This record gives sequence, C-alpha cells and structure tokens, in this order.
Amino acid sequence: MNVFRLAVEELSADSIAQLTAASLFSSPDFADVWRAMGGRPICWIVEAGGDCVAMLTAVEFGSSPLTRLQCMPDGLPGRIVMSAQVAGNHSLIAQTLFDTLRSSGYTRIFITDYDTHVTVPEGFETQVRETTVVDIGAPGWAPPDSKLRSEIRKAAREGVQPQPFVMSRDLDSFISLTRATEQRHDSPARYSDDFYARLASLAGRDERVLWTVVRDNDRLAASHIYFRDGSSALYWQSCLDKELSSMKPNQALMSDAIAKLRSCGVVRLNLGQSPSEAEGLESFKRKWGGITYRYPCYVYKSLLGRLR
Repeated sequence: MNVFRLAVEELSADSIAQLTAASLFSSPDFADVWRAMGGRPICWIVEAGGDCVAMLTAVEFGSSPLTRLQCMPDGLPGRIVMSAQVAGNHSLIAQTLFDTLRSSGYTRIFITDYDTHVTVPEGFETQVRETTVVDIGAPGWAPPDSKLRSEIRKAAREGVQPQPFVMSRDLDSFISLTRATEQRHDSPARYSDDFYARLASLAGRDERVLWTVVRDNDRLAASHIYFRDGSSALYWQSCLDKELSSMKPNQALMSDAIAKLRSCGVVRLNLGQSPSEAEGLESFKRKWGGITYRYPCYVYKSLLGRLR
C-alpha cells in the first residue's frame, strides 16, 4: 500500500465529493475553517493497486520540527473514509495509515474515535474522554425533567422563536456576546473573529452545521451551534445574554434543535464535555436526560513531543 499526504486544495473533485458526503468532520470545507486558527487542512491518502482505498482529513498546526496533527481539532471526531471495495481489510488499512503518520515527523498526533470505529492502533496511547449524551431517538421523546418542560412551554407561549443564524444580521452581535461571556468567566478568547465568520459561511452552505439564535427585537438573546454527523449530533457551542435569561432562550433553542435533528434521523445528541467547575451546566444537561458516555482518543507523541 502507498500512503501519501495532500493539501486539501490538491484533492480531486471526486475525492472532495466522497469526503464531504461521508461526514461533516471529513469534509475539506470543514477542515478549511481551521485556517483561521493557524491550521493547514490536509488529507492522507491510502492507495492499493492504483486505487484509493482510504482517506483521512486532518489539520496540521505549527511548523517543522514541531508540527502537530489533529483529527479533528479540539477533540472533534476523526473519520477514516474507506472505499466500499475494501470490506474486511479496514483494520490493516487503518494500521498502515497510522504507522505512516507516526513516521512522518509529527511531534504529536491526536485522533478522536467518538464512535469507536477504529481498532486501537499500535504505537498510540489511548486516552479515555467523557461526555454527556442524550438518547433522542425514541418516538415522542421529551426531556424527563418536568420543570424544563414547563420552561420550554413558557418560552413558546411568550413568543420566543428560534431563527436561523443570518451572517449579515447576527455575526457582529454574536461575537460581541461571545466576548462578553468569555470576559464574564475570565476566559481567554478561544476562537478568532475570522474563525466564526468562516464557520458562519459554512453553515450557509452545509446544513449539517445547525446554527440558530433567539433575538429580542434587535438584541441577540442566545445562540446555539450544533454539528450533525450521521445519526449523531454535537451541541458544540452556545452563548447567552444573562440579562435576557428570563426568556428561557437556551431551553427554546435546544428544544427546537432537537426537533430539527430528529427529523434528520439523529438519535444521539452529544451535549459535550463540561468543565469540572461548571456544575450549573452539567445540571442543565442532566435535565435533558443526559448520561455519561466514554470514548477513546488515540495519542502519539514523538520523543520531542514528550519533552515539550
């Protein structure tokens, strides 16, 4: 087997189409958003007998000799897209790919296997990650907490209406609210303004990025961003104007998003990891019926990577 690396702009139209169809997280357009954070979107290709049998989209950060590979960044899932013609050889192909990655000069490699599709690769350590997941697939599903259901009904009665994020209308307000939220929590800015602009542009082209808001006239009350991946979805980020919390915009946004996601075949909603000090956030997740879910992240560190 031949394994080699391409920048996403070097991919053929057919490869781009296959990666995009397979998953949001293997889509070159999604990887491209990370240029705003200094990333280089690339794709590792595995060929056998002259045919492409597997592809892995990822993002590189840093420069040689300290280049890091993340698939995907910030703990988002990675996806090895396999050709249908290689059924039964997935483990061998994946290990060949991982062996090449380890010998390619990266100081650190992170591959998140949220759906546990991959056999633990040789030469990688396994780090167990933990999140909160809600099973939303049952017919007539509703959150189990009676107070939460009451808050959702209250928001609906009072006319709180989730709307699609509109970049020209909402981006500046969203960034201002996000920065205010970060300052309130004494947290550094995690993503740049350009990152959010690129993500908003992608949301307008790819319906698997679900970005909705609640507004109070000209004021942004809350925003939610979800990433849909097959029968799963991730509640990725939210922000709230605390002065408008009585509108219950978070409750309205999540209830609306779950309805939309269920209609697209999503049965499992990942509510994400909660910081240890965020007891209120974890309590909010439990009210939706969230339970703990553990999954592996495979990590490789070169000698230089272990020293730094």
